[in-house]
Amino acid sequence: LVQVFPNPANDQLTVRVVGNTSLITIVDAQGRMVHSQRGSGSIATSHWTNGVYTLRVQSEAGIHHERIVIQHH
Repeated sequence: LVQVFPNPANDQLTVRVVGNTSLITIVDAQGRMVHSQRGSGSIATSHWTNGVYTLRVQSEAGIHHERIVIQHH
């Protein structure tokens, strides 16, 4: 189970993963990796440009993809 909030995000995004997580990565619309971490946690997004990003969670259960939106006010 993967929880991502808030979506759309402004300055911070929280990713919670139930179970053993190997790797969390986020890529922008051009396919460039903008963030990588192991395990659940908060991600500072204030320096990211507005747009759509793809969150990828790789775990023992498989791979989960989710679209996230960064929208600064």
